[in-house]
Amino acid sequence: ALELLHNASLVHDDVVDESTERRGQLSVNAIFNIK
Repeated sequence: ALELLHNASLVHDDVVDESTERRGQLSVNAIFNIK
């Protein structure tokens, strides 16, 4: 459960920061074109 919470916080951070990369790969934000 903690890993799921951690991953959700990373996705949230990418959306808020409008990041396109996470750990050298496209972020969820970039893949699904979330604005």
